[in-house]
Amino acid sequence: MFRHYLKMAVRQILKNKTQYLLSIIGIAIGLLCFSMTSYYIRRFNNQFTAWANSDRMANVYVKSTQNNYENPYIPGKVVQELMGNPIAGIGRVAYSYGYGRANITLSKDGQEEVSYQCSFQNITKDFPVIFGVQTLEGQVPALEPGEVWISKSAAEKIFGQENPIGKTLYFSRADSDTSAIRYSTISAVIRDLPDGAREKSDLYFPETASIQPKREYRDLVILLDKNVSSKEINQRLRQQIPAFGEKNDCYLAVRTFKEEMYKPDNISATFFIPLIGSLILIAAMINFLKFCIQSFYNRTRELSLRKCLGSDSKGLFGLLFSEIAVLFILSALTSLALIEWVIPVYYQYMASKELINENLFIHTPTLIRQEMEYLGFLFILCASIAALAVFRIRHITLTEGVKGMKRKKHSVRNFMLGVQLFICFLFIAGAIGLGNIYQLAEEKRNNTLTEEECDRIWKMELWEPQVQGHEEEIVSRIRTLAGVEDVLLETTGKYLDYKNKHGEVLHGLQYLTGKNYPSFMKLPIEGRMPEASNEILVSRSLIWELEKDGEKNPTSVQLGDQTFLITGIYGQLPFEPVYNREQTAKANQYLRFSFITVPEKANYRTVYVKCVAGQEQNIRKEILKIVHSRLPASIPFLLTTKQEERFRSNGESKLISDLFTLLSAISVIITVLGIYSAITLDTVSRQKEVAIRKINGAGPKVIALLFGKLYIRLLVISAIPSLAIVYILLWILTKEKITIAPAWLNNPLMWLGIILLTATIVFVTVAYRIWLISRLNPAEVIKSE
Repeated sequence: MFRHYLKMAVRQILKNKTQYLLSIIGIAIGLLCFSMTSYYIRRFNNQFTAWANSDRMANVYVKSTQNNYENPYIPGKVVQELMGNPIAGIGRVAYSYGYGRANITLSKDGQEEVSYQCSFQNITKDFPVIFGVQTLEGQVPALEPGEVWISKSAAEKIFGQENPIGKTLYFSRADSDTSAIRYSTISAVIRDLPDGAREKSDLYFPETASIQPKREYRDLVILLDKNVSSKEINQRLRQQIPAFGEKNDCYLAVRTFKEEMYKPDNISATFFIPLIGSLILIAAMINFLKFCIQSFYNRTRELSLRKCLGSDSKGLFGLLFSEIAVLFILSALTSLALIEWVIPVYYQYMASKELINENLFIHTPTLIRQEMEYLGFLFILCASIAALAVFRIRHITLTEGVKGMKRKKHSVRNFMLGVQLFICFLFIAGAIGLGNIYQLAEEKRNNTLTEEECDRIWKMELWEPQVQGHEEEIVSRIRTLAGVEDVLLETTGKYLDYKNKHGEVLHGLQYLTGKNYPSFMKLPIEGRMPEASNEILVSRSLIWELEKDGEKNPTSVQLGDQTFLITGIYGQLPFEPVYNREQTAKANQYLRFSFITVPEKANYRTVYVKCVAGQEQNIRKEILKIVHSRLPASIPFLLTTKQEERFRSNGESKLISDLFTLLSAISVIITVLGIYSAITLDTVSRQKEVAIRKINGAGPKVIALLFGKLYIRLLVISAIPSLAIVYILLWILTKEKITIAPAWLNNPLMWLGIILLTATIVFVTVAYRIWLISRLNPAEVIKSE
């Protein structure tokens, strides 16, 4: 029987091969889009849900009675109080901290010392219990001073099949460092912590330093006793730990990991991001569901005869179910093939924008597993349609089944077409709107260099300990390379505050640069560059603040505890938003103003190298040779262009716009296929009606309106809500971009253009079929009847 079902399914598929082929491709593409967007959200939510005790684990924050802001930085004095004065209901307290990545030097059997770049964290004694750290054998290890744990993935990457237990390592250091090396011995290989967790690292060291009262600590986590709520703990914390802070208005509060997941920001991201991919999947599924339902409806006569000949409900369901099963198996195979092709292209695109990092990498087996879960759900959904078709056959008479039932209006199909057009409008309008936001924001930036000039500037950071002490030598060698125009040294300093006459504190960011900064970045300045440590070049926004305080033509300013002489003024730093007086008050409080100083001693933290046009790649190769003469080849060294740095800082809108453009193209293709299928079905099934109308004098316009008025109504009905939603979202985004005036959203030409673009696509799709039906010879149709 199974072979019979399979043979009938293949026969049916071959009979409608074009429709099935389009359905297979559409489902595969939609499934991949949804799976990739939901993959990142599921990994993000891992930090809340992947722990065995996630309902008892809680983050600790500092809150104030003056506002609702939650500060993750906790004064050391308060940490001492929390850890030294046990609160009833708190079983364990731990904190961890790391500094991103560091260069680690270790010994391997039979080899010299090798350096690797690894992420690491220092952890306290309760950390393993709270986070469920286990060895590969499932045991909870102990971490003593002088020991280090290595994660399973890091051990495989560094040691391969070699056993890392007992190996020693230390933090790589500068050649000039003559202090004793502090070795750590690998005492355990532990299972990787869940993807997305902030605590996931390559190496874990024990925290041996005592808590410093004046230092601030973050990532403080507690483990609640069973059956104790965070609300109870918050009450006890307020009672037992005195208020603190400058105004004595701060207190500790906790929130469990599960409660973190339901914060408004996390909830909106959890639903909104996968929603983007799900819209494509819905549009693709609509095409298949329309065809599937129509196909089952058209087979009423066949199914009725089978029922008459003795087929039971199980047999009829098996017949229809096998057809769906074959289709979904082919969709799954197509989707797997797309993964192998799309993921590398995705990586290549992100790498071209210098945005690729560990957080963007996709674990392919996990993605495939999740995709199969979604495919299984869709499989069940479509199987239920087959069950409904069998249920319908059971409840109609043989006469009705063989003769066929009266044709009904396609209300469900038309609703599905409307949904497809709604999704199509969303993506087209979103892509155009986001593209406009990016362009308008870029126009309001201080773009002192063109894109071509930015592509000729290489950025390098000399922070690795192996190059410390050799920076001047490296930069000097780079300066002598043929094709190098200029070299600029730059580093970010510290935040210094300006306190105005009203007592308001404004935060300014210091930049330490070379004297050639204005010529290198083509930054116009009024005055001159600083020459001494007490001189600064300031942004005009600070001058505005000084003028508010009654100072005319100010020549000095007090920032923090130091008074600086103002040697010059610039409008805004390169590639930063250019604000006017009113907009400055709404800007980020930590970017309200900036200032430039020249360090007493050259700082080589960040080095920019400007190349002669056409010599960029040659210079890149030479820079890598020079750097790796000091830096081991096992340590990656990153070189990016200034343009890539700009995009990484300001290109979020462009990335999202590109995403919407891609999705709108996919949505348009799927919608066109759905509309073409619907208009083809309509024109074929209503040939007799058209023939009679032509006999009665109907012309091409009447026939065009007969079929076209449905799509006109669908366009209007779908355009109004979709464009309203896009308008609201773009208005919210525009409000966050201080330099963009919201008036651009009220430009009727943009919205009319979106409507005309979509309407043109629909018109071209249906026009051909309407033209064919309008040229029909009524005599041939009546004769065939």
